[in-house]
Amino acid sequence: MRTGPIILILSVVLWVLTTFPQYKETNKSVRLQHSYAATMGTKMEWVFRPMGVDWRVGVGLISAFAAREVFVSSLAVMFNIVESDSPETLRSGIIEQMQQAKFADGSPIFTFASVVSLLVFFMLAFQCMATFATAKQEMGSMRFAIIQLVSMNVLAYILSVITYSVIAI
Repeated sequence: MRTGPIILILSVVLWVLTTFPQYKETNKSVRLQHSYAATMGTKMEWVFRPMGVDWRVGVGLISAFAAREVFVSSLAVMFNIVESDSPETLRSGIIEQMQQAKFADGSPIFTFASVVSLLVFFMLAFQCMATFATAKQEMGSMRFAIIQLVSMNVLAYILSVITYSVIAI
């Protein structure tokens, strides 16, 4: 099996998770916040909280399995960043929203510790569908690709939590 069909299937699954059940909603932020991915994210916040982030960042991490660069656009949608023709306006809008993002208890989400924790996670996590599909094809084994996916992500998560715990002290 070629990598193309695997990537296509996983892309469709991610699209369904981030689009439904509110597919008729024209506001992207509202649609994503009420999507199956958001529902999963809120139910899984207990997993993301030790990394120093909330469910919205968790949805970004889930979306990043399509490709890492999807993480930033997912955050922009989850934090309701308005589109702009000017890159400077867009950048300042993202930075402003990140500075204002808070947990339910009022504490900031994006602190030095949580950002470093995310960087550690992204450095080690195996999140790209294309890489997964290629590993499966090159090794001729779905088992190898799954073991690689699980082990790399577990390692990334553990080191991310440790990083956050050490820095946040």
